[in-house]
Amino acid sequence: MKKLWIWIILNFVLHVFFMNRPPNSVHTWRQSNTLAVARNFYEENMNILKPRVDNRKLTDGVTGMQFPSMEYIFALVYHITGEQYWVARFLTWCMFVAGVLGLYAWLKAWLNHENLAYYSSVIFMFIPELFYHCINPLPDILALSASIWALYFFSKFQERKTWLNILFCTIFATLAGLTKIQYLAIGFFMVTEFFMNIRTYKWAELLKIGVFGAVTVGISLLWYKYAIYLIKTSGLTDFGIEIRPAKEWNVIKEILEQNIISDLPELLLGFTGFALFVYGLTHIKKAMRYRQYFIPVLVWSIALLVYHAIELSQMKYHQYYMMPYLPILALIAGYGMQKMAQHPKKWVKYAAYTCLYLVPIIAVVRIYPARWLTNDHFLPDELYHADTREVLRKTVPDNALCIVGPDISGTIFLYMLHKKGMNVFQCNDLVHDFEKYKSHVKYMYWYEKPCFLPQSVASQVILIQKTGNFSVYKVK
Repeated sequence: MKKLWIWIILNFVLHVFFMNRPPNSVHTWRQSNTLAVARNFYEENMNILKPRVDNRKLTDGVTGMQFPSMEYIFALVYHITGEQYWVARFLTWCMFVAGVLGLYAWLKAWLNHENLAYYSSVIFMFIPELFYHCINPLPDILALSASIWALYFFSKFQERKTWLNILFCTIFATLAGLTKIQYLAIGFFMVTEFFMNIRTYKWAELLKIGVFGAVTVGISLLWYKYAIYLIKTSGLTDFGIEIRPAKEWNVIKEILEQNIISDLPELLLGFTGFALFVYGLTHIKKAMRYRQYFIPVLVWSIALLVYHAIELSQMKYHQYYMMPYLPILALIAGYGMQKMAQHPKKWVKYAAYTCLYLVPIIAVVRIYPARWLTNDHFLPDELYHADTREVLRKTVPDNALCIVGPDISGTIFLYMLHKKGMNVFQCNDLVHDFEKYKSHVKYMYWYEKPCFLPQSVASQVILIQKTGNFSVYKVK
């Protein structure tokens, strides 16, 4: 356990330089939307049943989304620290570390194998995609960590079938499912283990399992039904709660090739982690002899493959949708590391430890240049840099409804400018949206790099501030 903390400290050191950055780089949209909802809890109303977005048009901004657990935690802490980028990033990192510790605790309790738990946790900690997102305010980080702790308490319940163990299992599994419903896939692991050990259960213990399943699944599904109701009521569709399969064969083939050939070795494991993963797969026949461990993981994996197929269209650009796979991938890679470390040939052992010690280096090489040291921030420089961002923000009162655009994300500009109102998605949408909302707004922010104002709009506004490619107008 002490060795694991050395890796955790290293992980923090490798992230500390970026803790106070605004949302930027890949998936800036999702980061901005999370932070916008958190800020709206903090500034407007702490009712967790009414999450609010910035792109609210003429409504109060309340709309449906996944259960805003992460956003609400941020808002609670904001009341102590004030709204700060580093607060959200540090809290996200703490949730991530909780998941690392949970993975170690679960694998040690379930497999009774400390080295395998240690190796898997180290590899998990430096998976490039997770290494990047572990300081990004994505609800997936909280859902992932909660699901891992649910597995831990379920394994403890197998040992001691107490109400306390099943209570904590229920709490963490329900939190995972509410936060991101795909993390309920851990239920397939649990159900398989349950039926494999059903003869060891008494009637009272069967009741406990029944209550756990009903509460976890029932509450999660009820929330998403409520969220869909809020979306239909408000007409605000910032969050899509829907299934998105790919339907055309050439698209399916393209996405799957990318996922297998590129995403798996490069982002979901890292190249040295992938080498350990492959070695683990070559010894899968030995693992199959331990049916009590192999079969639950197999059923869980099949369930995740079905999920992958259902959400395939999302898997081309949203690799963080594959985070539910990471505990399994890290486990197999950790198993490969364990087998290599036990090999009688010294060069194989040296290769194993070389791969293990290279995982943080591979993560840094993959993530630093492409996502943190690049000049492409995935948002305009005027919004990325604090000085220009504050100039633009302070030009207009924060409580004034504004038209903002063109922003294809629908979220980033409004969040970074600390404004509410109407987002213009494309240049061609401006004339229609301006005519629709001009009687309700007093100000407009327009990013002129992709396109200038059409004359029909320019004649109805007055320029009051220009910063770089952003112009701020007052509606006549």
